[in-house]
Amino acid sequence: MVATVAIEQLLKKRKYMNILRTTITSLALVVSAMSVASEPTIDSNLLSAENAFTSRVWTADYLGQYRIPGLAQTKHNILLAFAEKRDAQGDQQGNDIVLRRSLDGGRTWGNEQEIYSLGDDALNNPTVIATENNLLAMIFNVYPEGVHMSDTLVAGGNSVKVKIMYSTDNGSNWTAPIDVTEQVTPQAAYLTNIGPGNGFIIKNGSNSGRAVIASFAKFSNGRDFSDSRAVTVYNDELNNYQTTGAHKITQAEALELSQYWTHGSNNPLSMSNEISMVEYGDAGKLYYMGRIAPDNRTGGFRYDSSDDGGITWNARDKSTTVFPYRTQSGAWRFDNSADNSVSIVH
Repeated sequence: MVATVAIEQLLKKRKYMNILRTTITSLALVVSAMSVASEPTIDSNLLSAENAFTSRVWTADYLGQYRIPGLAQTKHNILLAFAEKRDAQGDQQGNDIVLRRSLDGGRTWGNEQEIYSLGDDALNNPTVIATENNLLAMIFNVYPEGVHMSDTLVAGGNSVKVKIMYSTDNGSNWTAPIDVTEQVTPQAAYLTNIGPGNGFIIKNGSNSGRAVIASFAKFSNGRDFSDSRAVTVYNDELNNYQTTGAHKITQAEALELSQYWTHGSNNPLSMSNEISMVEYGDAGKLYYMGRIAPDNRTGGFRYDSSDDGGITWNARDKSTTVFPYRTQSGAWRFDNSADNSVSIVH
């Protein structure tokens, strides 16, 4: 699972703009180490790369760009790497969503599969959840041709869409996209920006089984990003869907599942965008981390916690510059059995 972290970090750095690499086992850029019984401490370390390997997923032979990756592992231990395939540099460039599949833990990758394309409309931030029953849910933004996040938009106008697709055969086939924009966008927001990265199923506590995706809602308009608030997009029924044998999820089943997507309250103190989120401890506590929105050129990020599965945040206005990154720092949790601790890897 640490592969998710390395994928996001490497791609965000300019010299890797057109090359996506995965790093398996214990390679990461920084670590926040913490005891399960306490609040996390902010630290900066390097994990050992002794057993790590790299493999190239996408290369620069395409004239545009591959950006904003996500990585999911299915119940059958198949790795799925997702990305935006852009026609040119820039966030909204007629992006398509593509996928490549690995059957050997990320050492080699199959042919590129186009999951969805809308011509000159831009598909952004493919964010994937793999449930315990091998259901894949991919949620993403749709920017109509000519529309950009920094444009002057209408609050509640839903110019920027949020859509979702499902697969029950390890990503080979997908349902048609379903629009959930109104369900996951706060009423006064100009848009909800999904992910990017990965969602997950909460494992512990009273909200175990909830599917959660870190997002941010933009409450300031145009080029002003100062009021960008962390918000959780979640579904309490997704993990209950049962896959049986060769049955593929139908469009009717997908529509029913999509009714349950909704959003929690936003944190007005977060002032963050490009949010990552992890579960910490044995009570299902969630932490988000997001780059500081008003001036992301200075680096650093804000973070906060939720005790109710992402519905509300503690609004503690926490920030740090320990990790001096201007762009998103992807996060993932892993358990250290040797000392009964948990680490959040960036």
